Amino acid sequence: MALSLGELTEARATEAASWAQADASVLPRGAVAHLRAGDAVAVLDGHELVGVLVVGPLACPLDRRRASTATDVWLAVRPGRLHGGIATRAGELAIETLRVGGHTQLRATVPETSTAGIRLALRLGFAPVERVEAGDDAYRVLEREVLG
Repeated sequence: MALSLGELTEARATEAASWAQADASVLPRGAVAHLRAGDAVAVLDGHELVGVLVVGPLACPLDRRRASTATDVWLAVRPGRLHGGIATRAGELAIETLRVGGHTQLRATVPETSTAGIRLALRLGFAPVERVEAGDDAYRVLEREVLG
């Protein structure tokens, strides 16, 4: 079945929070057609919630952000659905939706311990731009251009 983006309802946010390491109360709600900074949407496989896409400042776990015109993005995919290319397809759908919405540069900040997240970002065309340490945590910051 084809993936789609849908409204992140309260019920979907609560469900996603259980596996996306996020607090459902801070997951912002947004319109799918025009993703703006501060929006979050559901990634659906039919009617099943398989991921969450967050756009804007809440997508970056760091207080210190690198000067950039890039739009921060964060994608979480349900652990049980990481097989079969779901994460790659969800990332491609997110990038295309953001491209159509006028975003020209994207930035992903991935925990260094998330080798799967870093591999996904690289597979989606993101390039490493810096490594940032924040307390006991370290992150890889990756960016990519989105051509219109």
